[in-house]
Amino acid sequence: MIKKIIHLLKNYFNIRIKPKLKRLINDVMHPGNHPRQTALSLAIGVFIGIWIPMGLQLWTMILLLSFVNYNFFMATLVSFISNPLTVLPLYYIAIKIGEWLLQSRFSWQFFSDFIEHPVFAKLLDFGTDSLVILATGLTFLAVVSAGITYFTTLKLVVYLRNRKQIVKTGL
Repeated sequence: MIKKIIHLLKNYFNIRIKPKLKRLINDVMHPGNHPRQTALSLAIGVFIGIWIPMGLQLWTMILLLSFVNYNFFMATLVSFISNPLTVLPLYYIAIKIGEWLLQSRFSWQFFSDFIEHPVFAKLLDFGTDSLVILATGLTFLAVVSAGITYFTTLKLVVYLRNRKQIVKTGL
């Protein structure tokens, strides 16, 4: 009985789901646009993922990318670089960068109080100095990460597309 169910699920996957996944992956890898558009889509996604707070990323992506012809799926996927598992290390790094750039000290006591009891009223207790440090660090981190993502992705997409052309032509 269980073997029959597994066999039916496997057949369903191979007939219905697998071709759609292959098509989706092909569209993601080769969306029919220039490699610069693909690289810029990923760079925008990384920038928004780091700079925009969680919860607002998808809405920002919808607003921004609905007006231009970029790969919305890929940009949205990489925008989740900041998620519940990565947001605290990301913010810690951003704060350290902001402190270094501005030669100023961040109020870690308010930060630990906020982490223990995350309410909006405590966020206002950070003060403008701490928020400027965080925003500066996030901006720097987002710009650098987006730049690295753009150039790395551009090289990778060009390489993969050229490799695929070589395989197609048999060279």
